[in-house]
Amino acid sequence: ATGQGGAIYNPSTMTINNSQFSGNKANGESNDIYNEGSLTFESGTTTLEGGITGSGTATVSEGATLENGTESKINQTTITVSGTVTNKNGTDGAITVSDKVEVTGTGVITSSANAITATNGIENEGTYNVTGGTNTNKISGAGRINIAGEVGNKREIEQGTVEVLEGAELTNEGIIKSENVIRNRGTITSS
Repeated sequence: ATGQGGAIYNPSTMTINNSQFSGNKANGESNDIYNEGSLTFESGTTTLEGGITGSGTATVSEGATLENGTESKINQTTITVSGTVTNKNGTDGAITVSDKVEVTGTGVITSSANAITATNGIENEGTYNVTGGTNTNKISGAGRINIAGEVGNKREIEQGTVEVLEGAELTNEGIIKSENVIRNRGTITSS
């Protein structure tokens, strides 16, 4: 790979299936893939330990799983999820998107809220499992958001279903709307 990608530099179109990336560095920093084009995770489970950088687009297809490691970061223009994304890095901006994150009807994202920064928000038609942190993204769509752990909200959440799971705590400083139901099995505090 070049100095722009520890393992892969993609200037065009690339498909990755069932892969594990670890120990990759570019310019002295952990980095698995530098993507300026269109990157698709098509099938199987792909694990990142160094992440993805660049101005490209990433797609996780139905049937594929992308696991972002505890120190891995993803920076892209858009991310489209029809499969599963599990983000294990809970730091602020671990997944940074200069446009938006799109979750289709079959898509599932599990992440700490503060770990995702999307300039134009998260368009969720699937399932977004929030495991903690503070949400600063506008979340829209007819999908489902599940709140687990201690979660803060500072923006607008408008989903088909909003569920605060048993034992979870949601502190809301924004707006929460649902076209179907807001189900509270934990604690909701609004200010």
